[in-house]
Amino acid sequence: MKKNPLFPAIIIIFSLFSCVKNPLNDQEFSHLNIDDCLSPTSLNTFDILSWNIKTFPLEGNITINLISEIIKKEDADLIALQELSGKADFDLLVQKLPDWSGEIAEFSDLNLAFLFKTSEVNLIGDPVTLFENNDDAFPRSPLQITAEHHLGLRIFLINVHLKCCPGPENEKRRRKASIELKTYIDERLPNEKVIILGDFNDEIYALDSSENVFYNFIIDSLNYRFTDLSIARGDSKLWSYPSWPGHIDHILITNELFEYEITTQTLAYDICDSSYFSYISDHRPIMIKIK
Repeated sequence: MKKNPLFPAIIIIFSLFSCVKNPLNDQEFSHLNIDDCLSPTSLNTFDILSWNIKTFPLEGNITINLISEIIKKEDADLIALQELSGKADFDLLVQKLPDWSGEIAEFSDLNLAFLFKTSEVNLIGDPVTLFENNDDAFPRSPLQITAEHHLGLRIFLINVHLKCCPGPENEKRRRKASIELKTYIDERLPNEKVIILGDFNDEIYALDSSENVFYNFIIDSLNYRFTDLSIARGDSKLWSYPSWPGHIDHILITNELFEYEITTQTLAYDICDSSYFSYISDHRPIMIKIK
């Protein structure tokens, strides 16, 4: 057999590349050093997270393992998730979380889901997807659940991921979604404790209707409150989407919950470990604590 003169060189090159360390398989990525960035939770509060986890799982099983560890350490009661690729990976995440359960709405490659700790939270009835025939306002149908905390507080939660990106047409679609959501709550859930949370894909700090697509909620301050408004108008270091930077993940409550809210905060895990952006998400979660 005639020898290829390039064959030894190919072997050498292959050997060199095979010895290169793959960071995704490195043990150092079996956990993130986020302990100093956790927010203490309590059995006496209903601790709820909203978290866009960027095309989950961003780095396959490594991301699933890391997120499961973060959830165990943070020890919230309920989590609204955005941007899940599919049910199979979500089920793997749930399997790694003893005493947790979950619900996912599959309709695209950017799905919505809820996780909840079964010792703290019960789901009442079945999840409901809203506005299924309104793709213009809702490219991803909001997912609604009714959750009851073990101390008796029952809340309707609506998980949203609105249209992304700047530009008049996209802003128009988000404004339309805001109007539809408010009409839905005013007419269907007028006296209920309701939280809308998720990736709203727009900011809320502007004080006039031309710049704030959620102005219909802002102006109705007797009935609605963005609990993260002070974050949106505060230091950019605490915004939920630092790569832009911007604060586009929000928690909106109805007046039936005004007296129950204790705090709302951004959980900046990346400040403790910058690997967060590579393996988890480009968004930070936000948490509301309800007494």
